[in-house]
Amino acid sequence: GALRHDATLARVAGSMTVAKLNSSLRNENPARAVLNLGSYDAQTVAGVVSTATHGSGMVSGPISDFVVSIELVSVVKDVHGNPEVKSFRIEPKDGVTDPVKFRAATALHGMELVQEDDAFYSAVVGLGCFGIVTALTLQVVPAFSLVERRELHAWSELAPRVSTESASDYYDFIVTPLPRRVGVEPNGHQCLSTWRTPVAPSSVDRPARDDARVAELEKRWPEHPSRGAMTRYLATKGSENPLLSNFLAWQHAFEEEAERYPPTEPFRAASSVALRTSIGDYVYATSIEVAVPRERVKQAVNEVIAHAAAMHAQGLPHLSPYGVRFVRR
Repeated sequence: GALRHDATLARVAGSMTVAKLNSSLRNENPARAVLNLGSYDAQTVAGVVSTATHGSGMVSGPISDFVVSIELVSVVKDVHGNPEVKSFRIEPKDGVTDPVKFRAATALHGMELVQEDDAFYSAVVGLGCFGIVTALTLQVVPAFSLVERRELHAWSELAPRVSTESASDYYDFIVTPLPRRVGVEPNGHQCLSTWRTPVAPSSVDRPARDDARVAELEKRWPEHPSRGAMTRYLATKGSENPLLSNFLAWQHAFEEEAERYPPTEPFRAASSVALRTSIGDYVYATSIEVAVPRERVKQAVNEVIAHAAAMHAQGLPHLSPYGVRFVRR
């Protein structure tokens, strides 16, 4: 009762997965949603918050920006300097919890309330250093859907307008590290751009796109249905013929993704469904993320392309395309 009752707030367990959070909010009446999400949903809510996981688009900052209150268990020193396990609720100054009501109910929850800006912002993106996150209170919004528009083009075509496109609410693009070839001539680094427009939820919203992806994988590789087997298959094929893997396989994959939902029948789904774009369920992979200012995206992409070309010249072609995503600071 000490936490402000507000339809824009949702208190959830830190151990809850993002998928479960999305499902729970979607099944409420009225339905609600998180404004922006990362591309995968199997992590815990505490995990995506503590690491500043983000979606793509200038509509919001990282998911940690939606946190208004965080609860955790930590080890501190008591008045005698001895270690003591304590539970805290940490919020910004003038946070959403009523201090008087909260302290009156201490016997029930056993937490100490801290409402101080530096403590709050340090604990939210704390990388697990401040203790075990047990619960978080998030800002949420009324449920909404997203309609996608996809366009396949060369990086040379996108580069002059990337600063304009990247200002969109929900936009990202993927680039091949090596140029597509037609015959023996380079034909540019291929990009797959995706724009997403918020709309009201509807009965015509599609289920998860994963169903189509799984069907496609099973059709192509019926003898390799498992995630581990698929990873080994792709690694083997890439080792056997890495240039074919890059120039043809990714080229075809981009074209299929662009054509799967034509402009007359765009992909439209609940926001949490549309924003879940990861292939993490199908292939074991390790990735790294590098942050650059939005105004330097064109330069950064060009430098990655130059690096890939240099590695290719040494007989070390990079096979996987890389994604470029945007987040508000």
